[in-house]
Amino acid sequence: MSKFPILCLLAAIMVTEAWAAQPITRVTVAQLAQLMSQARSTRDGKLARELSALDMTQRISTSRLARWQAEVRGKRAHQALTVLADASAFLDLPPADLPAGPPPSMAAQRQIFVRTVSYVHKTLSKLPNFYAVRTTTHFEEATTIPERMPMPCRTVVLYTRCRYHAWSAGSMGPSLLFAPFDLGRSRLIVTYNDGKEFTGKRWRRTTSRRERSLTLSISGEFGPILDVILHDAAHGTVVWAHWERGPSGKLAVFRYRVPAAYSHYFVYWPFPWGVRALTPAYHGEIDIDPGTGTIYRVTVVADPEPANRNAETAIMVKYGSVTIGGRAYVCPVRGVALSRKPDASRLMQPHILTEVNNIQYTRYHLFRAAVKILPDNGPYSPSSRH
Repeated sequence: MSKFPILCLLAAIMVTEAWAAQPITRVTVAQLAQLMSQARSTRDGKLARELSALDMTQRISTSRLARWQAEVRGKRAHQALTVLADASAFLDLPPADLPAGPPPSMAAQRQIFVRTVSYVHKTLSKLPNFYAVRTTTHFEEATTIPERMPMPCRTVVLYTRCRYHAWSAGSMGPSLLFAPFDLGRSRLIVTYNDGKEFTGKRWRRTTSRRERSLTLSISGEFGPILDVILHDAAHGTVVWAHWERGPSGKLAVFRYRVPAAYSHYFVYWPFPWGVRALTPAYHGEIDIDPGTGTIYRVTVVADPEPANRNAETAIMVKYGSVTIGGRAYVCPVRGVALSRKPDASRLMQPHILTEVNNIQYTRYHLFRAAVKILPDNGPYSPSSRH
């Protein structure tokens, strides 16, 4: 099986304005809901700062996010809420958001995976030729550690934050150096033709005055990424996780883990001497319709090598029903690409640089060759061209 590039990550040049440092607070979805209940009466800048100083311990569901986004009127607060939700895409939902029910038997779990393999190998291969617009919005934020903290402790805490664990309390905790800032948006035409993905014309809007050097992207989301994960997971471990709510009933959620020896997941990581292609161990979740094997959500989180133990890269792709040529198909509708890594290139104090790409897939259209029919003007001759 050939290795397929899924996540591309190159070096960044930070372009944003620093905000006053403020401590990071870890909150649950219920605690965030209390803050959002006052969103309509809170000024845009104040709400943006409050949201930027939060770190989620649970995932924000799509329905909650849509409801809160409708209540947020200011642009800055809307951006901060979007980044907060995207960064939480790799966490567990609150128990209250999970449907009740016992797990399926081991035999039933195996049948679900058999249907899933059939779905990936047969159903996705029958997708029509189409094109869609992939809109990517890039955000950045940084957190810093008090300068008086010894460097070995900094390293531990930086790694801890990257892995979503708790911070130490008090003045030794981290602080927000600058809030999420929209650094650019690009629109790209993605064409799916004969089972292969192609990218075409790009329209780009950059909100920063300086051009970005960062490329944080997802590829293979129209099928190859799913094939890679199922192939690799067969050589790793797959365990039952829980039920989640789907578009037409409950979804079976499985957790998988793939060792580096069987990994076909590519991460292109910057080094001082250039960009290096890595195939690290990785883990994640797959949300499956138990009756059809249709995949509605997948996450991929790279397990960092010792040389990059303070870094994190992760992607999430959410699938939904779209109409192509008058028929309904399940295709990508939303994605998240996330990177966290230590960075001291632009600031005096060591900090964690978090980069988030919010990805939307829209404007699905059937891809047809254009045929022009000319009137019959008699037999063709070379002179008739003129």
